[in-house]
Amino acid sequence: MAAAKAGLSRRRRSCLNQMIVALLVLPDYGYFWSGDTTYHRDTTQVADYRKALAYVKKNLKLGDLLITRHFRDYYLSGANANIYDFGGERAQTDLSLATVQSLVQQNPHGWVVLFDNDDQFLSNQALDYIKNNMTATDVSAIRGAAKAYRWGNAQPQPTTQPAAQ
Repeated sequence: MAAAKAGLSRRRRSCLNQMIVALLVLPDYGYFWSGDTTYHRDTTQVADYRKALAYVKKNLKLGDLLITRHFRDYYLSGANANIYDFGGERAQTDLSLATVQSLVQQNPHGWVVLFDNDDQFLSNQALDYIKNNMTATDVSAIRGAAKAYRWGNAQPQPTTQPAAQ
């Protein structure tokens, strides 16, 4: 019986030592509860139109142009921005590089919001231009199959407060 108690106390001591080591190894526990970290990022390919477009709508500036596919502007009702719908399944042609460049030249700042299969309705050159010449937005509201790019001074507001040092 005494040997069983000694073995149990060794197990408890070992478990306690492991917990202490774990507490010492993980110094920043707040990381797991803060909003926009890789721990909380959703890597699924399901696009949340409402959440992504609500973020863009909140960060639109006066005079911004928003380029997105037809019917997505439903989520932007009341937005103070010009919206360019580039069609979809029933469109006669894809959004061309010349059209994108023309829109960017005519509008000093704006956004391009793409979801799911939207790249099927853009020419390859237009998609490359967007990816290489615009700033991709990396926030928790726009994840998975949703992508938002901005140009000019369409700077979004930070979604989290910087940690005090």
